[in-house]
Amino acid sequence: MAVVDSASLIYLTKSSCKEILVKTYSQVSITPAVYREVVVGGKRYPDSGVVEKNVKEGRIRVENPSKILSVYPNNLGAGEMEALSLAFEKKAMLITDDVHAIRAALLHGVHVRTSETVLIEAYIRGVISRLEDLKDKLTALIKHKAVRPDVYVLITTLLKVLEEERGEG
Repeated sequence: MAVVDSASLIYLTKSSCKEILVKTYSQVSITPAVYREVVVGGKRYPDSGVVEKNVKEGRIRVENPSKILSVYPNNLGAGEMEALSLAFEKKAMLITDDVHAIRAALLHGVHVRTSETVLIEAYIRGVISRLEDLKDKLTALIKHKAVRPDVYVLITTLLKVLEEERGEG
């Protein structure tokens, strides 16, 4: 199971990678705050309709955490706070690209993925079957999301190693 925050859901949807998210995890959930941020608040964007349709079809669930975690410092938005709390409660993977949410999750023992690592995990699990397709998906993602230079170097290094292992490089 994976719980996704607003930014990651938007990045993956804008880069046409949201379906990969749904195929990689047995269940994908968002919280009411994430729904409000992405679907209600994002009505003027076509991507909000994609997420709304997935919720109506049951491909993405909207779930409330029973309790909100105490996080210090409290510098998370409502969507990140609810998503972290739900992931903690359900012992689920938290998918976030927010550095503060990542730190808080790690402090609470919650496993974390970013948008990029979701795609890499999908490749490792066979959801993305070709290395070239992984590269294309990562390129599409990077067009919508600022990626730190060290993360970009790490990803390109990993791709090079994968190419060499498969005799493609």
